[in-house]
Amino acid sequence: MSYCPRCGRYFEGEGVFCRDCNGGFPETTSVNNGRKRVKASTVALTVIFIAVIGFSASIVFDDEPLSGHAGSYAPEFTDEGVIVRGENAFFSFLDGYDDCMTMSFPESERSNMYSLRMTLDPDIAKRYTMFKWSLTEVMSETKIANLDPKAEPFVTWYDPLYGLYMFDVVCTDGKGASDIYFGVVDVSAYYDFFFDNDRYTFLVDYSYSDYAKDTASTDKDILSRGNVRWDDLSGFVTTEGAVADLESALFGSFSKLWGTNPGKTYAEFLLCFVQSCYGYYSDLGQYGTREYYARPAETIFNNLGDSEDTAFLCTSLFKAAGFDTAVAFYGNETFAAVALPYAEKDYDDDHCILCRKVDGKYYYACTTTADGYVPVGMVDYPWGISYDDYENMGSVGHGAYGFYRV
Repeated sequence: MSYCPRCGRYFEGEGVFCRDCNGGFPETTSVNNGRKRVKASTVALTVIFIAVIGFSASIVFDDEPLSGHAGSYAPEFTDEGVIVRGENAFFSFLDGYDDCMTMSFPESERSNMYSLRMTLDPDIAKRYTMFKWSLTEVMSETKIANLDPKAEPFVTWYDPLYGLYMFDVVCTDGKGASDIYFGVVDVSAYYDFFFDNDRYTFLVDYSYSDYAKDTASTDKDILSRGNVRWDDLSGFVTTEGAVADLESALFGSFSKLWGTNPGKTYAEFLLCFVQSCYGYYSDLGQYGTREYYARPAETIFNNLGDSEDTAFLCTSLFKAAGFDTAVAFYGNETFAAVALPYAEKDYDDDHCILCRKVDGKYYYACTTTADGYVPVGMVDYPWGISYDDYENMGSVGHGAYGFYRV
């Protein structure tokens, strides 16, 4: 067990180098776990505290096109870990213990997403008759509940989230004696997309606590997310936490080819990222209610959202990058909006320009749920209307149609 002498990042075992400092990876593909003998009546989980610092690293594992959404690609086992493109996720194991588990990624029985399955080594499992699994997010010490409850020598975690997690299984033999086996899994975000014919690939480590604090945890909270007024979007557009980690990683990748002066091209890059890496999913299917405004951390962790969710995320990235921003509402559609000296001047058979002048600046609407890249300012024809018509659209339950600066 070691700490990086340069940045303080914790790692285990030998033959590894710090991926926070120089973008490397542990030189192992195995699940390396520890085990210890315990009494059946006194089983206790000892949490390993590991300092995990948000990072990004440019990596390329193959030559195939990249980000897909749920169920689009089979998991890819590499020398460094496992890529699950449909979930924008990279799974790796911390080194330093004897092998006792393996991981696989069956397609979820609940959706078309992949689940994480941890399986105890068969030579170990055959010694026992009972198995009790638990899962803890290490940094926040949060118990994760959505595990398959079956008492088997394997456990399935449905819809895994980013963070650092400890799996432990208490195994009891026919005489009542118990052993505990455990392993630590790092789930990082893995992004892979094209912009202007160039490929961008990088990792980001997020803090699970950013997700936990932004998620509605009760039925009352969930219902309240459908009653947000458009003139009060506090909390739905943010530059902190997971958004800050993501924008920093995006700018790091962008600046390698485009330099450190962001400008309009960076706004296009951010929009392309959201369009490429986040799939559309209805609130009813995802949250069980017809209207739910998700905060950016929820969309980042879920990798899915409807037009409001992805618009809030995109607007947050624009704002974190230093742009003047707004959110535009029209009918059942929500758009991110960014202030620029100009955007696209042309239109095509399917799109036209939608912008509005607010306090002396032109804010251009951005479609965040497009199939394929749609530039800043261009929206589908049903939403492309004149400024005067836009101002006369009137009011609905959440407020007046229009652009709202944030």
